[in-house]
Amino acid sequence: MRRRSCIPLIPSGRVARFSPRGIDRVILVVLWLSAGCRPTAPPSSPPSSSSSAFAAEAPPARIVTLAPDADEILCLLGTADRIVGVSRFTSFPDELADRPRVGGLYDPDLERILALRPDLIILRGRNAQVEQLCAQHAIRLYHDPTESLADLFKTVEDIGRLVGRDESARSCVERLRGELDSLRLEAQRRLGAAPRPRVLLTTARNPSGLKDILTSARGTIHDELITLAGGQNLFGDIDIPYPQVSLEDIVARAPDVIIELMPEIHVTQELGRVMVEQWREAGPIPACATGRVHILGDEPRYAGSLVPSPRMVELARVFLDLIHPPLATESAPRP
Repeated sequence: MRRRSCIPLIPSGRVARFSPRGIDRVILVVLWLSAGCRPTAPPSSPPSSSSSAFAAEAPPARIVTLAPDADEILCLLGTADRIVGVSRFTSFPDELADRPRVGGLYDPDLERILALRPDLIILRGRNAQVEQLCAQHAIRLYHDPTESLADLFKTVEDIGRLVGRDESARSCVERLRGELDSLRLEAQRRLGAAPRPRVLLTTARNPSGLKDILTSARGTIHDELITLAGGQNLFGDIDIPYPQVSLEDIVARAPDVIIELMPEIHVTQELGRVMVEQWREAGPIPACATGRVHILGDEPRYAGSLVPSPRMVELARVFLDLIHPPLATESAPRP
């Protein structure tokens, strides 16, 4: 099956050297982000992935997920007890820590999946082997379409119908929409008549150097969050969702704010200082001159920054405060 490339290279003219941990992180991020890229052609005779197709059937009792965002949604809807297997990328919520791991989108453990006797599999992306397994064993399959905020709302509602929690799902979506609308209005208030700051968002790079940098471009959920928070995505003019960009191009585009998402890395004070200094040495970047380089590591508040789940609302709030910090008088505690 041919897929559209999700990580085209914008050459920097240098050969990258990775530490083992840096390689693992880039592979992890590429696998997760590329899972949402739609194929140019669907596999032959795939099972239906519409939740309405399952509406007349009994709610599933044994669910295997190959989509970490679906894990969060199921738990949010109060159905964590039905999850019997999860992706190797699942790290949240904590109550799923002891669930059997069944591989990832590109390396699913089909024997283990079958041994868990699922009556529903949730898959983000396409995998012909998993689809064939479902067809052969009459297992319901839901294709998680989450690539944007609208997709996220749809996925919550779809999964709610599948598991018999329609009302909870609708309430969740209403709450998410309301919180995002409030953040959007606050961003507009803070921005006022000023131009939107240019924001560079990195979704992966080797912490040892500024090379092999991945970013989120037009149409991604992170692109939407930057816009909602009153910023202008530095690479929002690129149609390919997750391009690898060169340092030269970053410097030329002169970001006003740099936000780096590194949820797999524990960013100590020393490591953070080193990483900020790397940007200072790269060239004349406005974000460095004003001290607006932010490294978001594995702290609980940022841990879900690469998973397009309901926690995106919290990330939008973080983006807002980094792009348009509240005034000191607004953030000071009331007497």
